[in-house]
Amino acid sequence: QGIGFYGSGRCIEAVFSPETKPLIRNFLENDRVKKTVHGSKEIIKTLHRESIDVRGIVYDVMIAGYLLDAGG
Repeated sequence: QGIGFYGSGRCIEAVFSPETKPLIRNFLENDRVKKTVHGSKEIIKTLHRESIDVRGIVYDVMIAGYLLDAGG
């Protein structure tokens, strides 16, 4: 099980392991790092099962897409 990141023109996939999980947790729980996501509800639920409390989500493109096309 892992997670994908995109930033600075690069896409990175990180697999949860004893070595990487603390690094992933530090990034995702840092509310000073602003995050744009797709499907924040599912991300929050999934990572909660991994004992990771995601903070700093400022934009969810799935919600934005729905709001732009809510009537149609």
